[in-house]
Amino acid sequence: MKNFLIQYFFFSNRNNIYFFGWIWTLMISIVSFIIAKNYKLFKSYTFFVLLFLCILQIISHLIFFFDIKKFSDLNSILGMFFFSLLVICIIISGSIWIMHNLDCYHFE
Repeated sequence: MKNFLIQYFFFSNRNNIYFFGWIWTLMISIVSFIIAKNYKLFKSYTFFVLLFLCILQIISHLIFFFDIKKFSDLNSILGMFFFSLLVICIIISGSIWIMHNLDCYHFE
């Protein structure tokens, strides 16, 4: 049983890719958090570095977790990328809308 788990679960090629992708995106998230937390040290380039890390995070998710390598045509890849962009825009605009309403109506 132990050999079966080691051979087919822990060290299979598919799980190695997911594990590497998880470590990679975790490192990107930690670096983004450190930069956002210490924005006074990186004041002039904070926005651009965080934007770059955000784009890198999206590309990492597309490659490692959405298995973009399975799709050979450009339409599928662009469709997944634009859908990811749409979801991110909805989340960001909804968050800004909620924060704006909290700022306007909560402190009157």
